[in-house]
Amino acid sequence: MNQFLIDYHRTIGGRAKLMKTIKGKIRLTVFVQNTIFVITPFFIFSLFLSVIPANATNIHGNKPPIANAGTAQTVTVGTVVHLNGSGSYDPQGQSITYKWSMQGKPSGSTATLANPTTVSPSFTADVAGNYVVSLAVTDSMGLSSSPSRVTETATSIPSPPSAPVASFTANPTSGQAPLSSQFTDSSTGTPTSWSWAFGDGTSSTAQNPSHTYNGAGTYGVTLTASNSGGSSSKSASITVNPAPPVANFTANPTSGTVPLAVQFTDSSTGTVSSCSWNFGDGATSTSQNPSHSYSVAGTFTVQLTVSNVSGSTSKTATITVNASTPPPSSRNLYWQPFSSNSPWNHPIGTGAIYTSVANLANLAIGLRTGDNWTCGIYLASTTDRQGTLYFRNDMWTLLASGITINGVHYPVYNSGNPPVVENALVAGAHDLPYKSGSSGAIWPANFYSTITPGASSPSWPSGIHQATASYFSRTFNIPVGAVPSPDTDGNIAICQPNGWFLDCYDAVVLSNGSIVCSIASYIDSAGSGDGYSSGRRASLLPSFAGQIRQGEITGGVIQHALVCNMSATILKEQAQWPAVCWDTNAGYSGTLPMGALLAIPQSVNINSLGLTPQGLVLARAMQNYGLYISDRGGSGGMTLLAELKATDVRWTNQSNDLNIIKKNLKWVSNNSATTPGGGGTPIVPLLP
Repeated sequence: MNQFLIDYHRTIGGRAKLMKTIKGKIRLTVFVQNTIFVITPFFIFSLFLSVIPANATNIHGNKPPIANAGTAQTVTVGTVVHLNGSGSYDPQGQSITYKWSMQGKPSGSTATLANPTTVSPSFTADVAGNYVVSLAVTDSMGLSSSPSRVTETATSIPSPPSAPVASFTANPTSGQAPLSSQFTDSSTGTPTSWSWAFGDGTSSTAQNPSHTYNGAGTYGVTLTASNSGGSSSKSASITVNPAPPVANFTANPTSGTVPLAVQFTDSSTGTVSSCSWNFGDGATSTSQNPSHSYSVAGTFTVQLTVSNVSGSTSKTATITVNASTPPPSSRNLYWQPFSSNSPWNHPIGTGAIYTSVANLANLAIGLRTGDNWTCGIYLASTTDRQGTLYFRNDMWTLLASGITINGVHYPVYNSGNPPVVENALVAGAHDLPYKSGSSGAIWPANFYSTITPGASSPSWPSGIHQATASYFSRTFNIPVGAVPSPDTDGNIAICQPNGWFLDCYDAVVLSNGSIVCSIASYIDSAGSGDGYSSGRRASLLPSFAGQIRQGEITGGVIQHALVCNMSATILKEQAQWPAVCWDTNAGYSGTLPMGALLAIPQSVNINSLGLTPQGLVLARAMQNYGLYISDRGGSGGMTLLAELKATDVRWTNQSNDLNIIKKNLKWVSNNSATTPGGGGTPIVPLLP
C-alpha cells in the first residue's frame, strides 16, 4: 500500500494518505485535484465533488496562502520598477513560492519581468502608461492563493526648460553723484532667480533692485538670469558724473603799470576737465596756470571758467593796468586841447538816448594815419622859425591837377616842391583869404560849407568865429619837418606858443616854413572846439579835433571823443551840435546829421566782444566819450582819423576790431549844447 502511494504521487502528482478506520481497518484516501478516491480492501468508490474554492479549508483544514503584490508606484519612463511581494503569507505558516506575471502594459512596451519567481522581481518602464502585474503564491501543500494585482504607472520625463534670455533696463543711466538708478528685469524665458552685479563691488538677488552710486565713474552692471534650463547674462553701463567744479584762482600782481605781466594760478575745487581764461583784453588761454602780459593801460576783468561733463562755473577778478606815466592833474592843451566841457572832452551821460542807424553796420570801416583826411599836428615854440601865410582859392585844384609855369606843367605837393613851383604859388597868392575874382571880400569860413539844404554856394550861421576875427596873424612859428596831410585837403594844425592852433586847409608848406593854403583860421586850444570856432572841416569843426594822438593806443587811455569821416549815404543835410554846417553839393541820402555823436551803449560789455587790447582802447573811448562825424568822405564807408604818421595805430587784427566796434555803435540822438553827451551824470569824471 505504501508503495502504491509513492508511485501514485510520482505519476499523477496527487496526494494519498493511509488512514485507519474506527474498527482498525485500513483504507486509502486519494486526493487528485478536487476528486477524492477511497480505496478499501472491500470496495472502491469515487465521489465527484464540486470545485472547492482555493481559500476554502480542505476537508482536513488546510487554508490557501494570501498573495500581496505590494503598493502601486508612479515612476518616470526609463525607471527600473522593483516589485515587492513580501506582504504575502500562508495562514498555517507554510513556506510559499511566488509567481509573478505581466497582465497588461502600454502599447509598444517591451517590458518583461526579471526574476518573476522571487519575492521582488523588476522590470523597466519603457513607455508611459499603466503596467498591471499579478502575483500568485503557493503553499508547501500545493494550495495556491488568489492572484493579487498592482498597477505601476510610468509618466514621461518632462523636457527641461530653455535657459532664460537676460535683459533689463536702468533709469537713469547717467547723472551726477550720488546717482540712484532703478533696475527693471525684462528677461524672457521664465527665469527663477536673478543675480545682479552693480560694478562697484555690491550685488543683489532681487528681481527689480535699485542701487545708489556714490562715486563718479563708469560702472558695468551685469544681470544673470537663471532657471533649471541654464542661465544667461546681460551687461550695461552706468555713468556717474562728478558735480560741476567750483572755479577759483589767484593773480599776481593784480595791478601795476604798462607793460604788466600777471601770473594766474587755478585753485578751483572738484573734478576739472578743462579751463578757459578770458583776460579781458581780447586774449584767452586754455592752460591751467597761464601768465599774461597787458600791453595797454586799463581795468580788465579776468574770467576763469572751469568745466566737466556735469557743467561749468566761472570766477572773475579785476586787473588794473596803469599808464606808464600817470595823467597830470592839469592837461597839456597841445596833447589834449579844449575845455573840460568841450564836446571833445565831455563824457557820455547817463541820460544818453541810443538810436540805431540804418545801414551803418553794412559800411566799410577803416582808420587813417598817413594819407587822406588826416591832419599834421605840431607844437611850435618861440625858437622855431617863422613862416608867413599866403592864400589862394584854387589850391584844391592845384593839389589835384598841378600847375603850368611858362608852358611847363608841374605837380604840386603838400611839401618838398621845387623852387619854381613855390615861387609860382606865392606869386599868385593873397595876404588874406579873398573870394575868387575879388580884391576886397574876405572868406569868413570854409567856402564849401553851408547851412542851406540843396545849396551849391556857401552859407554860414551867424556868430561863427570868422577866420580873421579875435586873433589872426599872418606870421607864425613852425617846427622843422612839419607837413600837411598828403592829399588835396592838406590839413595841418600848428599849436602856437600862445596856445592858439593855426588850422589850415589845402596847405602847401614851403621850404622856408611859409604856408600857401586856401583858407586858415586860429582856434583857441582852451576854447570850446565846436563849429562856431570855424575850423577847417565841412562841419566847421577843427581839423585836429578828435584825432587819435601818438602814444594813446599803447598808453591804453584815450580820454576824449574820436572823429571820423562818413559816407554821404549815411548823412542828411542837417547839422547837429557841435557841427554847424555841412558840404555844399552834398549828395547826402541818409538819416544822420553832420556832427552826429556815435557811441557804444553802456549796456554793451566791451570786454566780451573779442577785441584785441588795442581794439579795447578804441572801444572804451567810444563808450566813454563817443565818435563825432566832422566831414563827408570815407570812400563809401566810415574812416576814423589819427594824427599824421602816428606810429602806434596799426596792429594785428585791426580790421576785425573796427568791424566789431562799428556793429555796436548807436547814435546819441539827444546830444546837444545843453545836454552834452546826452545829459545826465557823466559816466566818467570830467578832465581837469
